[in-house]
Amino acid sequence: MDRRTAKKRQRSRIILGTENFAGQ
Repeated sequence: MDRRTAKKRQRSRIILGTENFAGQ
């Protein structure tokens, strides 16, 4: 996992909210 990927994931999680987190 790259640092950039983690940052992108965090941003998506904030945008989608807990939906993205639950999806994972």
